[in-house]
Amino acid sequence: QALERAPAAPKRQTAMAANDAPYTLRRTQAAAGNGTEQVAIPTIPAAEALSAASAQAFVAVPARCAEACGLPAGLADNDGRGARHWLGRAAGLLARGEAAACVRRCHLRWVIVCHGSSGLTYTSWRWVAKVAALGYGALVPDSFAHA
Repeated sequence: QALERAPAAPKRQTAMAANDAPYTLRRTQAAAGNGTEQVAIPTIPAAEALSAASAQAFVAVPARCAEACGLPAGLADNDGRGARHWLGRAAGLLARGEAAACVRRCHLRWVIVCHGSSGLTYTSWRWVAKVAALGYGALVPDSFAHA
């Protein structure tokens, strides 16, 4: 099947990105006979429409960086060693001023942990704790967050 760009739609007021004309899948003449079948693929919203997910994202900072930056431990891996990592909202970390700057100076490698259709579940938090225990920062967008 070939991927073709759909004809441009008339201009309208929208919060979507400038490339909001959907792509369509069209069957070739040989596969579809004389007709074509179109399947619309949703467009990706503009960044402003996704701001609630990033503003409400959780951040996990691993122990070595959390300790160096004076962030209180509140996240534990299931290794029996207790809470060693910092967990909070991205906005909360940014509001801490010098601590946020300190985290930047830790030069962490970051992992984005995405939740499934059930939202942030126990399994999601286990992954976040494991990522932090391995020494990585974790960014956990909350795509169920509301503006």
